[in-house]
Amino acid sequence: MSGNIDVDLLFLLNGMRGPLIDRVQWIFTNSAPVVAYGMPVAFALWGWAFKKKAALWSALYAAASALSAAIVVNLLKPLVDRPRPFEVYASI
Repeated sequence: MSGNIDVDLLFLLNGMRGPLIDRVQWIFTNSAPVVAYGMPVAFALWGWAFKKKAALWSALYAAASALSAAIVVNLLKPLVDRPRPFEVYASI
């Protein structure tokens, strides 16, 4: 235990490696853009096709949320300027 919760969590999660876990994590990581940006498009298409105004508004809110989160994250990354774990810990 390092006494630093984020470092302990990092090593805990990286210690649970294996072919199945690695594949599941790869799927989750690579599906994030599809979920974040694809679902609003799907809501919008469904709302447009079936004339559902509420679905169109939901799509707009979801897209605005995803876009806002992406903007905030990319603005904060250079301000925090914290190195990636694989740059700091050789055991990862």
